[in-house]
Amino acid sequence: MEKEKDFANLQMPQIDPKEYESITCDKCGNVAFMPAMILKIIPGLLLGTGAENRILPDQILVCSKCGTVIKKDREYYNLDIDGKPITEKVENKKSDIII
Repeated sequence: MEKEKDFANLQMPQIDPKEYESITCDKCGNVAFMPAMILKIIPGLLLGTGAENRILPDQILVCSKCGTVIKKDREYYNLDIDGKPITEKVENKKSDIII
């Protein structure tokens, strides 16, 4: 009961969001974003379910005007500005392993 009273007496800082800079879309400059989902296929062997793969949804933010994925989500998922996966080109390289 005392913990509840202590919690009720805590003061939350007064923050006015209008005083801070807004995040803008890298492509069009828009400041409004909306949630979207990115779906990842997780191999069943990793989850211990055998051969059955699972779909893992994860929420990202996209520009409400042009659909560009927000920069932090692009960096996390290694996406280009159009939301497509960035794949590094792997050169054919001879292995040092002798069989």
